[in-house]
Amino acid sequence: MKKHLTAFILFYSISFAYSQMSNGMHPAVNINIPSDFHQLSVEEINKKYTLPTNRPTVVYASSDKTANITYNYTQNPLPKERIKELKELLVQQFGAAKMQILSSDIKEINTKEFVFIEMVAPSYTGGNVYNIITATNLEDRMLLISFNCPEFLMEKWKPTAFEILESIKIME
Repeated sequence: MKKHLTAFILFYSISFAYSQMSNGMHPAVNINIPSDFHQLSVEEINKKYTLPTNRPTVVYASSDKTANITYNYTQNPLPKERIKELKELLVQQFGAAKMQILSSDIKEINTKEFVFIEMVAPSYTGGNVYNIITATNLEDRMLLISFNCPEFLMEKWKPTAFEILESIKIME
């Protein structure tokens, strides 16, 4: 499992009305997103995420395109018993890549354990990106849902980001 996760990882306050995010996602996954976010087309995703190994399958962007919510239901195996191990591995990998980890935790959200890693990482286009990465298991595979925005907008988006990610419901 570590070998698969390592390969995968190395390549990889506002008030809103919310709507359910579901288009293109596993039918068991529900998440509330701000209603002014829109789903990017495949072409837009391919342009924004140029490395295929770093490309999420679903992306929603804020109306001003400064914030994104990404979704990727991977083929990587992840039994629920390995969530804590995944957290440690992710922290190690991101730390080795010189990313600034702000916090890392295991949180229970709607009866499901999630890894939460909050960090600042260099952007491919320059500057830094604020990220909150969540990971859990769904049908013994890794599900990743994240939020990102430019670091200079972190304080503006951080409360909304946690509100979005803490709304995730997995109906198994």
